[in-house]
Amino acid sequence: MKADKIQGRRDKISDKETTYSSMNHLPFRSTSKLHSAISNWQNFESIRLEKSGRKQEMMTVYELSCIVKMDIDLTWKMVMKMFPDMEKLKIQDRSSLLNNFIVKLWQLIPILDFLNNSEKYSDLKEEDIQQMVIWFYQGCFPEDQQMSMALLRKFMSFWTFHYTKIILPIAALELEKAEIMAIIWMIFVDYGFTNISSECQEMCRHIKKLILRELKSYQIDRNFDETRFLDTVETLEIIERGEKKFMEEMILCEMHHVRIHDDFKAILKENRL
Repeated sequence: MKADKIQGRRDKISDKETTYSSMNHLPFRSTSKLHSAISNWQNFESIRLEKSGRKQEMMTVYELSCIVKMDIDLTWKMVMKMFPDMEKLKIQDRSSLLNNFIVKLWQLIPILDFLNNSEKYSDLKEEDIQQMVIWFYQGCFPEDQQMSMALLRKFMSFWTFHYTKIILPIAALELEKAEIMAIIWMIFVDYGFTNISSECQEMCRHIKKLILRELKSYQIDRNFDETRFLDTVETLEIIERGEKKFMEEMILCEMHHVRIHDDFKAILKENRL
């Protein structure tokens, strides 16, 4: 699979005007969605950590792929609390939005982990990244196969890219929790995919408008510089670059028969079409 085919389902969608009652009754300066998103996300993280059975140690790639169905279920419950109108979507649209998001969730979790533990990760050395890669893939190769140094270096190149080109630039913005929530939910309602219906695209477009409006209001209320709004929105492009690299990493896993749960394999396959 060539890298330029990885995001083939994305397409540019022209803007249309459609009204959703649950989104138009809020005053312009309201930031209620972003504030409720903080507690909803904290609850998501708490339940996810408890149900995964992990308290501190990072999971291997196989262990992480095994909780995909749980992640989907927890994410949808969070969506229903945040945007109950999305229950009206067709089942296929719900599934597509969730599958599109789950791949990005694998990018978001390390970013949030860094932001919450910046002192621990702020000065990672090459040997630190190497140990993290070894841990992440340990026990995930066929019994008669081990990770060679050449393959380890290939995996390290992806992790180094993610650390230096994705995590550190976002961390440097020193975004507040509400701003991070805006990013997460704009990622979820990304309507630039061709595997969702026009009705779903329309609903996502208007939810994104709501999020952008609240993000702008939040930053105005705190007297942030105007450039901060653009910097915050541009993190979406940074995360998308990270997703492309991640998909390349998963292709490398496939080539070397790394053990990944079938549920996540199916999601990866859908994201490559």
